[in-house]
Amino acid sequence: MADRLRVGVIGCGLIAQVQHLPNLRSRPDLFEVVAVADRDMRRARNCAERFGVASVHEDGEGLLGQEMDAVIICTSWDHASLVCGAADRGIGVLVEKPLCLDLATAVELESRLGARQDRVMLGYMRRYDEAFTELEAMAEVLGPLALLRTRTAETAASAYLRALPIDEELKADEDPLRVASDDYSLLQQRLDGSPWQARLYKNIILDSLVHEVNMVQAIAGRARSVIFAELSDGGASVVMRCERATVQLAWVATPGAARYVQEVQVLGAGG
Repeated sequence: MADRLRVGVIGCGLIAQVQHLPNLRSRPDLFEVVAVADRDMRRARNCAERFGVASVHEDGEGLLGQEMDAVIICTSWDHASLVCGAADRGIGVLVEKPLCLDLATAVELESRLGARQDRVMLGYMRRYDEAFTELEAMAEVLGPLALLRTRTAETAASAYLRALPIDEELKADEDPLRVASDDYSLLQQRLDGSPWQARLYKNIILDSLVHEVNMVQAIAGRARSVIFAELSDGGASVVMRCERATVQLAWVATPGAARYVQEVQVLGAGG
């Protein structure tokens, strides 16, 4: 079918196997997956075989050399160079978080992309959740906002892996979202902080809390300042001032509980 989008997938880990590749395969009328890439070639070949993909690459740059209309970037780390590589070739991009690891890189990326920014979309899917669109509508009815509060309880991925349609190597992995030690060293340098700070930044903020930050800004406007923030291995508590309301974020780890729970509360200035 000539009208189908030709799509490449860079990164064949958890999110690719659970969401992106199955979703693309479920709509053969719209999408054709033309290539996959992963630095673990065994994993890349397994995914190619499972999902009927003809071309396999060891790195994203090799994949981007193929003819395609769009690429999904879901590797486990900084995505800035791959996003630029795709945009330079006129390829549309859906990129998983994080887009990059620090503000300086984000500003540089924004400048480099220029008018092509509309070809790049970050995978902040909660803004498209039915419950969230209902919340947005309710917030508009309330008029001026006073407070927006979120409470999230999340477990480690290893607690629910066995129920997911992924390869056996990932199911046996105690920490399928971990990154290489040299990547942690890079993050520590970017933060100018300790190994402990790098771990919390990755495990809590980059892996999860960025979704809440993105979601609340859709309702309360852009963040202006952080009033309070406390992070530990067990959770995070953040208070920030946005354009239209004060926002409180509470996030807690629930080891061993194979579930994800989130509550959002919006209070209008009139009560």
